[in-house]
Amino acid sequence: REESERLRKEENDAVMSVFAEIRAEAHIRFNQVIRLKKAFDDAVSKINNQEGSLPLEFHYEESGIVGERWYFKLWDKASFDMAHPQAKTPVNAGQVPYFLEFLKAEKIESAESVEAEGLWFFEPVKLGLLKQVRNSVLPEQKEQASLFFKKWGYIDEDDTHLSSAFYSQHAGVLTQKSYLSANQNLVEGILIDVEPIFASVHFGMLALETGTTSGARINELLQINYTKDCMVKVKNPGPPPVTRYVLRMVPKGKIEAANFYVTEDVMKIITFVVKMLKQHYQGSIPNVKYGYEARKHLFADESKPYVFQYRHRALDNDAINASLKFLTHGLAFETKKKKKIY
Repeated sequence: REESERLRKEENDAVMSVFAEIRAEAHIRFNQVIRLKKAFDDAVSKINNQEGSLPLEFHYEESGIVGERWYFKLWDKASFDMAHPQAKTPVNAGQVPYFLEFLKAEKIESAESVEAEGLWFFEPVKLGLLKQVRNSVLPEQKEQASLFFKKWGYIDEDDTHLSSAFYSQHAGVLTQKSYLSANQNLVEGILIDVEPIFASVHFGMLALETGTTSGARINELLQINYTKDCMVKVKNPGPPPVTRYVLRMVPKGKIEAANFYVTEDVMKIITFVVKMLKQHYQGSIPNVKYGYEARKHLFADESKPYVFQYRHRALDNDAINASLKFLTHGLAFETKKKKKIY
């Protein structure tokens, strides 16, 4: 136990020292997905307004830090099936909404011969890993999936099982449609279900920002709800006058709510999540039951407009963990003893 605690402390120290850098990269990725979703919605609007036909090709510039131009193609199931007669429709495919095919990325202006990278999540999406993968990854993808998980530290080198690091276990959050993964091998690009990724980065960003600035654990994060009892704005007349923000949540091992002081950035991200949820529900955020199994007994008698919810069900720790791993995928750090931390 002492050895385990020592290793955990080394890992925590390695990550805590770079919290600011992790948050900065996460914000960049969050904004990239916001722009991806806008470009996707604009393309869908063109089709709905009969301003184009499927498949619809478009591109946009991800300038600034990235300095790239990204090319996509918008599909629906009917147009994809027509273009790919050998396309498969899995038994559990369900309704398949509009989806994207990422075609290529190119540098806008670069004196160097630097290869464009595109979005950080292309590799796990192409390999079909944003789901429960142990029994669902195609046989021809298993070796690639195993190499991917070992490369990024999700499983040990001698592990024979695949990881489900990106499996949210929550419908509509991160998990890609089975139709897309079943037909990924038919295209040279990467098939992307945008909506679940859009929802996931909102939850991941809020969990990361709140957890790394206030110290809140997952069970406490899941208590955040869109009410005045939970979100409190405190004005200190000073001098100088200061406005502070408080989230009222029940800490681990307690039964009464306590104050968690959070930054203005946390409150801004909460407004982004609330906006996303109102668009998702096409109205106000509904009351749902608290989702963390181990602490449900404290909140069993009430439903609230929890911020961590989707499709009329509160998220649990699996959905938060998957969203965090997805948002921070590829960020690697070292302990003082040069052990890699992912």
